[in-house]
Amino acid sequence: MWGIACVFISSVLFIHLGLGETIGRMLRTDFVLLRCVKCLTFWCVLGYSLLCVSIPAEAAVCIAFVCAYAALWAELLLGKLANAYEKLSEDVATEEPQGVPGAQRDQEGEGGESQEGSLPEL
Repeated sequence: MWGIACVFISSVLFIHLGLGETIGRMLRTDFVLLRCVKCLTFWCVLGYSLLCVSIPAEAAVCIAFVCAYAALWAELLLGKLANAYEKLSEDVATEEPQGVPGAQRDQEGEGGESQEGSLPEL
């Protein structure tokens, strides 16, 4: 069962990281299996469970459907987390530095004074 979980996680990350789209662009093909997290997870889990784990066909299909459904939700969760991370990193990048010792002296130096004292002391 750990093998099925590894195939599930690998399939979700393969799509989430954009590897499928990149391979499709490089091969100049529009193969739906490289873009759809549910399709890729279903077929990979089904193939793995039939060929490597030797689970009966009915059980393998059931496991593959459950994994495909869970892959959809995992991809949605990863997408939300990625959006939250991007928003947080933009907020941090646009935030002005506060409490930097040389920041106030830099502003004072703009009025025509020399800039020699604008470097913070270590």
